[in-house]
Amino acid sequence: MEIGESVAVALPPAGPEAPPKAKFKGVLKGPAGPLKSWPFLFKKDGKAVDQGGLGGGSSSNSYRNGAWWSDGDGKFEFKEMPEGYYAIEVLLPTGQLQEGEELPAAESGRRAPALAGTDRNAFSEAPHVP
Repeated sequence: MEIGESVAVALPPAGPEAPPKAKFKGVLKGPAGPLKSWPFLFKKDGKAVDQGGLGGGSSSNSYRNGAWWSDGDGKFEFKEMPEGYYAIEVLLPTGQLQEGEELPAAESGRRAPALAGTDRNAFSEAPHVP
């Protein structure tokens, strides 16, 4: 799966016996390879589910800050999942900018002296104008 992509699978409807349980697993991938420890949404019937929405299923992936996270190899796995239409939505990373201490602008270093007899505002040749 690539960033911004989702994948879905529908489990067959349940018969008169116990509803079927299924495993839903894969690897999140980006342009540079697996998306390790990456946030994603796990959706059932179009709605994001948290740990309490697995319907008796389980996952070894962690859930925090409103998202599931792939493991250190970019993998995800949900076991013993009940009938439904499941999808993974890979999230873009988010963050916050923190304002730092405002520092005054200061001159640092030394400037090289101008060469004798040169005009700093002159061109050695005419600029190209299309």
